[in-house]
Amino acid sequence: MLLFLKLAGVLAALYLAAALTMALLQDRLLFPRWAVGPSLALPATAEQLTLTVEDGAELVGVHLPAKPRPPRGASLLLAFGGNAWHAAELAQHLHWRCHVGSP
Repeated sequence: MLLFLKLAGVLAALYLAAALTMALLQDRLLFPRWAVGPSLALPATAEQLTLTVEDGAELVGVHLPAKPRPPRGASLLLAFGGNAWHAAELAQHLHWRCHVGSP
């Protein structure tokens, strides 16, 4: 019986240690910056924008201007990259889709 209690205690301690480790490292586990390669260069017409909010955090984005004269009433495309996307990579993709890859 004593061996069973010791084993249960060790297993409970291991479980709590694993849960605590995952809780403390959850940002790194969900958003693995180490898994993302180097960023691509922005398209020539792109402009990087940075907005600093009250708590000091920085929001970084990329502005891709439309073709020289967008048609009247043209829509604005606002895109957000998913987990582990570089803004420059998304800008390259959108630039290709909207300018190069368009029919």
